[in-house]
Amino acid sequence: MKKLIFALGILLIAFAPAASTAQQGKVTNVGEPLSQKALLSTEAAAAMYQKLGKKDTLTTAFKAKVKEVCQMKGCWVRLELSPEETVLVEFKDYGFFVPKDIAGSEMWVEGKAYINELSEGEHRHLARDAGASEKEIKAIKGTRKIPGFEASGVRIIR
Repeated sequence: MKKLIFALGILLIAFAPAASTAQQGKVTNVGEPLSQKALLSTEAAAAMYQKLGKKDTLTTAFKAKVKEVCQMKGCWVRLELSPEETVLVEFKDYGFFVPKDIAGSEMWVEGKAYINELSEGEHRHLARDAGASEKEIKAIKGTRKIPGFEASGVRIIR
């Protein structure tokens, strides 16, 4: 009987449908599978953003440390390019989310890099999603140009 239950368990695992989020130990893949595109270092990604113009878009892949995650849904992250600069990563077509507890993890992203102009309202919305206090949210004034990224797929390494 134990052998039968064990065999059924193996069959269920073998024929279970693939999930959109694959976990392999401490690695989580979300969204589209990453291609074999060369992965830029954090430093190279920061240099790339320094060269991007207001209307430029560049398809690329890079890795960086997760500094902040949307605490409402996991629908965006901020990756650290340097101690002073982050990139706002949103997910293609709002098609997937990431776990809300991955701050401090390394993330590989693939997609489109650009310079994003955030309105005061968008900036406040992001601050609210990140769990900022009302005092911090009210202190946000004006528009800001920040590095942006639309990820088609990500890999989280915990």
